[in-house]
Amino acid sequence: MVLPCDDKQLREEVCGRKTYQVDAINGGRLHESVEQGLANFFSRDIDLQIKIEMLKLSLLRENDWDVKLAFDELDSQD
Repeated sequence: MVLPCDDKQLREEVCGRKTYQVDAINGGRLHESVEQGLANFFSRDIDLQIKIEMLKLSLLRENDWDVKLAFDELDSQD
């Protein structure tokens, strides 16, 4: 999604698959398989973010959880 559009060959090489032309000026659309792939990606990403937030809330409810202590443990200079 962040690759430049001006080098079709490089894009195809990096993606490992054919790229599709989109006529943005005349309101063209992405190929159906590309749209479906993006929709699936965003759906999974949203599900992951929801799960992460639920885990964060679960941690905050624990009596022995302390964000600063956890950070200090991970950010040690040793």
